[in-house]
Amino acid sequence: MATLHIDKNLASIQSITENDRIIYSYLESEAKDYYDDSIADDPNFQVWYQLSSLRTGLLSWYPFPENAEVLEIGAGFGALTGLLCARCAHVTATERSGFRASAIAKRWSTWKNLDVYAGEWSEIIFNKEFDHIILTGIMERACQGSKDRNDYASYLKKISRLLKPDGKLLLAVDNRLGLKYFCGAKESHGGKAFEGIAHYPYGTSGYSFSREELKEILNRAGFTRQEFYYPLPDYKLPQLIYSDRYLPEKNLKERLIPYYPDHNSLVAGELELYQDVVENGVFPFFANSFFIECRRGQGTPHSAFGKGQVTASVFCCDEESGLQSSEDSRVIYAAVSTDRGRKRSYATTIHTNKIVKKTPLFPEGKANARNLYSNIEELKLRASLHSLADLIQLYQRNHKGRPGKISVHTRSNIRLYFKILPPSSRIG
Repeated sequence: MATLHIDKNLASIQSITENDRIIYSYLESEAKDYYDDSIADDPNFQVWYQLSSLRTGLLSWYPFPENAEVLEIGAGFGALTGLLCARCAHVTATERSGFRASAIAKRWSTWKNLDVYAGEWSEIIFNKEFDHIILTGIMERACQGSKDRNDYASYLKKISRLLKPDGKLLLAVDNRLGLKYFCGAKESHGGKAFEGIAHYPYGTSGYSFSREELKEILNRAGFTRQEFYYPLPDYKLPQLIYSDRYLPEKNLKERLIPYYPDHNSLVAGELELYQDVVENGVFPFFANSFFIECRRGQGTPHSAFGKGQVTASVFCCDEESGLQSSEDSRVIYAAVSTDRGRKRSYATTIHTNKIVKKTPLFPEGKANARNLYSNIEELKLRASLHSLADLIQLYQRNHKGRPGKISVHTRSNIRLYFKILPPSSRIG
């Protein structure tokens, strides 16, 4: 059972929003780990943001070690918490709201490796260090809309004290210069169009960052090793995740479905602009949001990945084994299909060693993955038999039907010998 740590006196005086009550009503009516069918007709974006499995696309491809100790700061209603429990040895989730913390513990009550704390993370004594600390949309609101980058660097320095020496900070933030904001999408902090592009001239409770601003803040905080990923359409409901080693191509319009909680302020469609953005090499600048893996110490420059050089594809019928990764097989691109139901949701990842992996995101998808693998192997066999028939015909033409012997190497490096008989001795 998940363990909830809460001061009930403090929780009783905290305010609870109407959206909080609506979201909790789903959790209260039916305890389960999948709400997509239940919320399918609910137009409330906050309900989708907190309960939809689409949220898990941000981390479902990420190769957490099985023995990882993870701290999730500002876990909300636990949209990512269950995924972390399934992939990691232990998860500590913090949530300022006691109401939401209680909801997380209820939602993921069956996980024994989960501790949920209500309150400010900075006031909690954990008595341990963590392999990964996860901040999803939290850093922008950590300093009450301050424009001083030192404030955010100081905030991250405090967080870094909870990391193991080789630990990683996973940071998901909006890009105030994202392409959707140039198209007129409303900012999440103040709810106005174009205010982030203009540095929030009227002030807000939060502040999003450009790529260069983020890099400077991270460097000041001591996180000098940074791996930038670019979730599309954003980190909230991601479908495609690119990186500096694997940037999008011109066909992005055909692969992406943007969403907007409010269309009224739009003056252009971002899909129509991506081709120019990609062609002119400025996609990282205009990416709608960032997902950054941050480490302390000196990094090693990485080399670009040559597209079209994939050496093998792998179907992983076990979620955990498919997502384990070492430094020489780092994920550089991911496509996550969390909208196809539990049987057909996959994470398709491309790695630096030029391997492509397709991994089911739910246990129900394992059988389907095995079927896909069997179908591919059958197609390979048919192709091999077709090639063998061509080889026999070639032999017959060159040797005018005389008997003989040919050999073929299989993919398993087994040599097969075939005896060619004269036409008069064949059956039928």
